Amino acid sequence: MTLFKITISIFLMMAGKCFSSSDSTRVTSPLQSLSIGLINAYQMVSHVIPFDLCIYEPSCSNFALEAISRYGTLRGVQISANRIMRCNPSRKFEKESRYIPLCGKLYDPPGDYVCHHRTFSADFVLPGIFQFRKGEIFDGVLAVGFTGVPVYALARSDFKFNAANVVFFLVGVIFYSGHINYCYTYPI
Repeated sequence: MTLFKITISIFLMMAGKCFSSSDSTRVTSPLQSLSIGLINAYQMVSHVIPFDLCIYEPSCSNFALEAISRYGTLRGVQISANRIMRCNPSRKFEKESRYIPLCGKLYDPPGDYVCHHRTFSADFVLPGIFQFRKGEIFDGVLAVGFTGVPVYALARSDFKFNAANVVFFLVGVIFYSGHINYCYTYPI
């Protein structure tokens, strides 16, 4: 058995424990329960990392749990993808940050990322353009990377239709929807 299969087996066993445990989050659908269970399993596995990578409070995984329980699975995943693209060290150096420093971290609750009624712009279509225009170069690079790599994989002539490539493409679609959410929720 390869190391990858062993890791997946351990992750699935931990996920099973997370699905069966009672949780205080409000669950209304099986998809929401699955999403919350996967995030809980990730949190159990991520505790072996000796340092905290997230620059925000609440952490990205807790943010995702709250967003999914508050707004439902699809909207919560979109808001969480937006957050993951913004979670990078360049945020700490923003001069006009709308986040409040809290214990060395930036306070950023999910409620701040419900779409505003903003008019559509052509900048929203191509990932990174909106971020580059706002001067957030690192965010723009991450938006291009998170959303462009799966498109590149599909465009290759040796693309094979298998489960791994489909999952890879779906992750790109999720991050693209997070990019659209970013464009609509950026502070004016």
